[in-house]
Amino acid sequence: MISHLRDDFGGEPVCRELGLSVSADHAHRRRPKSARPLRDEQLLTKIRAVHAASGETNGARRIHRRLRREGVVTARCTVERLMREDCLEDVVRG
Repeated sequence: MISHLRDDFGGEPVCRELGLSVSADHAHRRRPKSARPLRDEQLLTKIRAVHAASGETNGARRIHRRLRREGVVTARCTVERLMREDCLEDVVRG
């Protein structure tokens, strides 16, 4: 959020309004990504591939099952969350 506002107002005033220290903002920007976002990026590319291969008809359950058959170990709720965040939807019949 700060990065979007930094261009218009500058970093220091934005941090002051949000009650953050400038050094905390700098530390946050330099910190490498944690394990979960890295894993999510890898998993999302696989989910997109499986979703596209199904003609964009499969939902989280079938995609999760397909990933398990391919040896990708993950929870179904993770697949659901990533699909929701990426706006991937299955086809609802009826």
